[in-house]
Amino acid sequence: MLELIDGDPSQYRPVGLGIGDVEGSLEGFVKEGYLEKRREGYLVTMKGREYFRELWMSLDPLTEAYLVGAYMYFVAKRLEAKRTS
Repeated sequence: MLELIDGDPSQYRPVGLGIGDVEGSLEGFVKEGYLEKRREGYLVTMKGREYFRELWMSLDPLTEAYLVGAYMYFVAKRLEAKRTS
């Protein structure tokens, strides 16, 4: 994940993000009613659809690409854990 340096939109620095951070965020979205946890994963609720639509439209392209990559990493690690257990 990237964060602005001194609020300057032209300067970013990387910020570490682990699998636990992603899982914590997902659980937070469940508590807020944006996601519903299912056995096979998460389902976006109607409340979540509106929230995520507004959030996504406000992202800059770099953050958008990072979030897509972070989600893909999360899914890959989850599948890897299932295969090895």
